[in-house]
Amino acid sequence: MTGSIHKKGKVYYIVFRIFDSESGKRKLKWIPAGNSKRAAERHMNDLMGDVHNGTFRELKKATFSQFADLWLESYAKLKTKPSTFRSYHDIIHKHLIPVMGDYLLTEITTGKLQRYVALRLAKVKPKTVINEIVPIKELFKHAVRWGYLRVNPAEYLERPRSHRKEIDILTLKLANEMRHWKTICPKNDHGLVFPSPEGKMSIHENVVKRYFNPALKSAGLRRVSFHSLRHTNASLRIEAGQNIKYIQNQLGHASIQTTLDRYGHLIREVNTEQVRRFENVLGYAEHSDSFSDSKNKSVRRMLEDSDKNETEGLVIPLPVRHLEAIANA
Repeated sequence: MTGSIHKKGKVYYIVFRIFDSESGKRKLKWIPAGNSKRAAERHMNDLMGDVHNGTFRELKKATFSQFADLWLESYAKLKTKPSTFRSYHDIIHKHLIPVMGDYLLTEITTGKLQRYVALRLAKVKPKTVINEIVPIKELFKHAVRWGYLRVNPAEYLERPRSHRKEIDILTLKLANEMRHWKTICPKNDHGLVFPSPEGKMSIHENVVKRYFNPALKSAGLRRVSFHSLRHTNASLRIEAGQNIKYIQNQLGHASIQTTLDRYGHLIREVNTEQVRRFENVLGYAEHSDSFSDSKNKSVRRMLEDSDKNETEGLVIPLPVRHLEAIANA
């Protein structure tokens, strides 16, 4: 028995006849195989092997909405962090189901998913769309594994480009203020820098909304992301010469590539300074002046100078009275 490939619209189908045990007759089967003829041909070879071996099975039927709820409860809820699960749940129920909830899984093609991406890009930032593509790819991958699809329509779904924002990095003026703050910080059992009014662990949302943002405003500083503190930590580690693998572990990045993508430019600057240091040791007098300059111009200073208007607010020392206001709020 052989099959053939036919195209309807933008979708390729594998067409073949199979014996129907209920009617006792052979019937024609149309199996959607995606938007690529080459992929459809590869899939047909596998499918025909199953037909000849008697291992061919009909796909389970479900709408996108039905399968999405099954996937959330049977996989995402068990295998992801609570915060990740909530994010997946919101993406699926607020955005995906309203668009394609009534479609059968077999009716959803790569083209339909790519159009969804284009529609979302017209409304939200690329980073938001990239975050939404993550559960889409995972959901359809499991639809294939669980026998609802033979071809994954999200496999070749293209992510939009995302332009990374410049990272805000604070200066060692801040470090001096923090040392002073440590001497007058309210005592607590955990050695926390900014405990809650009760001396316990603070809730992130409360810290940002109630204390961090008001403190920036009160001190006359430009409003920056709370995440800037994390970036500052990473930049200081890099400038101190810590191993990039160690920095990855400290930041909790799943892949060292993530660390390199975000902080690679800082590493390159530090490496340049190390070369100048080495040349100076070897006695290259012509580099002594430039080395002196580079020594005074740290990674943080380099970043500040590159966009002075954006970061000049960050070099203002944070008055102690504002730190006290945070603790006593």
